[in-house]
Amino acid sequence: MKKRCFLHLGLHKTASSSAQATFRSSKHMLRECNIEFPIFKYIQSGSKVKHISNHSIPILSLFSDNPSQYHVNKRWGVTGLDETNASYLKQLIGAVNSGRDILLSGEGISMLSTTGMRRFTSLINDLGFDIYAFALVRTPYSFACSAIQTNVKGGAYIQWLDDSVEHTNDKGTLMLPARSGILSNLIDHFGDSLKLMSFSEAISHQHGPVGYMVEHMQLCRPSDLTYVRRNNSMGNRWIRAKNISNGYFTGEILVRTSEAQGLKATTLFANDSKKFLLTEHEFKKIEPELVSESNAMKKLMGSTFTENEYEFAIPLTAQDWKLIYLETLASR
Repeated sequence: MKKRCFLHLGLHKTASSSAQATFRSSKHMLRECNIEFPIFKYIQSGSKVKHISNHSIPILSLFSDNPSQYHVNKRWGVTGLDETNASYLKQLIGAVNSGRDILLSGEGISMLSTTGMRRFTSLINDLGFDIYAFALVRTPYSFACSAIQTNVKGGAYIQWLDDSVEHTNDKGTLMLPARSGILSNLIDHFGDSLKLMSFSEAISHQHGPVGYMVEHMQLCRPSDLTYVRRNNSMGNRWIRAKNISNGYFTGEILVRTSEAQGLKATTLFANDSKKFLLTEHEFKKIEPELVSESNAMKKLMGSTFTENEYEFAIPLTAQDWKLIYLETLASR
């Protein structure tokens, strides 16, 4: 009887970092359920070791079409790529030889090309595993709001969210990956072995999206895991203040870390309880892109993964914007 490879494909913005941190903190409990969750090691110059629980990193380094251009390898300054990949491959084979089923998790795995995915899954099959792939999927508008928030937190400046500038046109640019294309490739590759689950349904689970996945994939009892939460959301006004701050600091973003770019998390708006959403006016700027993506996803997977209605943020008042500008200037 073949062993099982549970392959968590993300997708992006669906608590994947929390899942990996939770699986890492619960690896001994998972072993009691006959599941191995490997922690990869990357030895940097000076013998410093990175411990990797996001399996996107070793898998994309091993199986992407151009691993030298993989952004993590570039950011980490990986020079001995052949040696690094040989180490990753040895660790992967060591994990699958544990005698247990294996759990791999990486939202970036879904970004592999068709040939890269084929090389990766063929290796797993050749090592004696049947693959059970699964992913959480956000609706297009929910995904857009979450991705915009993450980009702004990381230092990006999105001009069409800034009411302080006069726009040359009334259209925004979303610049987000079309997940319908990614999902189409995954469905073509994995077929019926791919389980797609609704993120909006998963967040209502007692243990959140991670517990929902664990329960539906029957990995173990969700109550047995030690949950770790990553990437906490910030409030609506903080994100808008941070966006303006990023605009002031655009010249410094290239040379400073995101933590040094202007507005910090401990500011006037840190406890804003209203989540970041687009206003209806902002939504109109990118509506054609969202509608196109929604139609594609509905055709591909049905209406479960698209919005029936939209929730918008209430436009900020003049006093709100005044406070935002004052806070932004004070943070410089």
